[in-house]
Amino acid sequence: FGEDSPNPGFDKPTSDEITQEGITTAIFFGGRWVLWGDHTAAYSFGADVDARAIFDVSMRMLFHIANSFQREWGLTIDKPMNRSLLDRILNREQEKLDSYVTAGGLIGNPTISFLEEKNSTAEMLNGQFRWDTQATPTPPLKAATLWVSYSDAGFRVFFE
Repeated sequence: FGEDSPNPGFDKPTSDEITQEGITTAIFFGGRWVLWGDHTAAYSFGADVDARAIFDVSMRMLFHIANSFQREWGLTIDKPMNRSLLDRILNREQEKLDSYVTAGGLIGNPTISFLEEKNSTAEMLNGQFRWDTQATPTPPLKAATLWVSYSDAGFRVFFE
């Protein structure tokens, strides 16, 4: 990259095009170097993409929720699974989801549940339990457009 290089780097319009294919670039913008592009490699502008895979921040938040669950409850593996533990897991995980909303990482009303139809007796007999979380990661402000129009209403000030 640079003036004498075969590739002088990317300007903002080029970076805008490249990010539509899920590629992040580094550009000089607003007086500083910034990473430009917040799509995952699965994203392609105009294509039908799984909503989870549009923005990298969405994937990171979903991974964080899953990893946090594993870190918090990993030490309970091989401990007795009773109703008290089930309720403790549900309450603690809901508390964490609610805190992510307060912090701005999730929007809406995320939930965690322990559903009978997802936990068969055969699976529970084998010590396998499943919780389901529904969450909407907060999308980034990818573009902001301001429309400005002329108004002659200001001339009324001369007659007030």
